[in-house]
Amino acid sequence: MLITGVIVSGVIFALALVMHIVMPTKLEVVYTLALLGAAVLIFTPYLRVLVALGAFFYNREYKFAILSLLVLIIMVLSLMAGLIFHIA
Repeated sequence: MLITGVIVSGVIFALALVMHIVMPTKLEVVYTLALLGAAVLIFTPYLRVLVALGAFFYNREYKFAILSLLVLIIMVLSLMAGLIFHIA
């Protein structure tokens, strides 16, 4: 799943680059595509942890489900802290 996210993000970034070369006056579209590519790249690990969480609950492996939930909480808190405090 992580490789898929990287590939999809790379394709979106490449599309933004091609759009910039072909139509340099459409910067809004280029910036939107670049932002979308970055968002896909950022949120791929979140999706992986969510899928793992669901799989652990489905298989009744509650110890691993709780650990996955803790990891997800830490990831969301760090994302929120970065957005609020602009931590790089």
